[in-house]
Amino acid sequence: MSIPAHITGAANPDMPLPFKYCVCPSGCMLHWLAALLILVSVFSSVRPAWAEHGKGLPNVFQAGFSSKIFPDMDTRDAKLAMELWAREIAQRAGMSSTQVIIFSNQAEMLTELRRGRLHLVAMPAVEFLRNRAEIPYFPAYVSSNKTGRNMEQLIIVHRKSGIQQVKDLRGRSFAMPNPAKNEAVSLWLDHLLRKNGYADQSDGFRQVKEVSKASQAIMAVFFRQADGCIVSRGSFETSKTMNPQLGKDLLVIAESNSLIGEVTCLPDGISPELKAAIDNAALNAHGTSKGRQILTMFQTERVVPLKNSDLKGVEELLAERGKTLPKPKGRK
Repeated sequence: MSIPAHITGAANPDMPLPFKYCVCPSGCMLHWLAALLILVSVFSSVRPAWAEHGKGLPNVFQAGFSSKIFPDMDTRDAKLAMELWAREIAQRAGMSSTQVIIFSNQAEMLTELRRGRLHLVAMPAVEFLRNRAEIPYFPAYVSSNKTGRNMEQLIIVHRKSGIQQVKDLRGRSFAMPNPAKNEAVSLWLDHLLRKNGYADQSDGFRQVKEVSKASQAIMAVFFRQADGCIVSRGSFETSKTMNPQLGKDLLVIAESNSLIGEVTCLPDGISPELKAAIDNAALNAHGTSKGRQILTMFQTERVVPLKNSDLKGVEELLAERGKTLPKPKGRK
């Protein structure tokens, strides 16, 4: 496959694949999250001996990704990068070719998932939970720093602002990351506002400032450029480690349960051989120097199996939010 003329290594000559073939800012790569990390980890691992003969493996490795897991990227660039990595996975696992699909339409993705043809698929956790009853896939992997307390969401204000509770934010300015990066976070914020008497964000805040990084939101509150912000606990703890004064001057007035953003899923009927190949690669990447380099590039220590409890926070949010939403006309 030839590289399109507008995507060349010259754009970022010092960046490793797939970064050098992407014309978007390098920072957006961190938003590919667990999905791309799983693929990269597979590429970096030692090829199992039985894979030499393709035992129990499909001829074509098929992977699908919801476009929502990389909202900052052009779909064509994302697809090209995924194809490059998927090809390496297939070669190392003994499969002859690959097929990568980027789904920009949820209905199309659900149709393909119902057919059960994809060997790996990554999507927002909210999307998986809403549709899990009708798709033959199970959540398998998550990045170690994208689950647990790290993914609890915090509403933060300055101690000198006089703001003590969410209701005090009415008419104030608020900073937050792009809502498309984690739908669960946006849903929780809306749910929190409704519980405190607001109709929506426009009713609650005088101004909403969208930022590209959590650290920008935190510093905006610290320097009194915004009255409040929403960030993950992991981001806040990292910022406090770098600048201890943040812990003294900033105050948490609300917090959520853990709200993971994405899940990487495998089909219910996956062969033991193919699952073993992906498990071996993804879960042991931290044990090799190459694997550690790649994990560091994605700002995580390791890939871990996703537990059912990892989804509990998002599950409870969807259930509770359904109780507080206005009921459709005609429903009592």
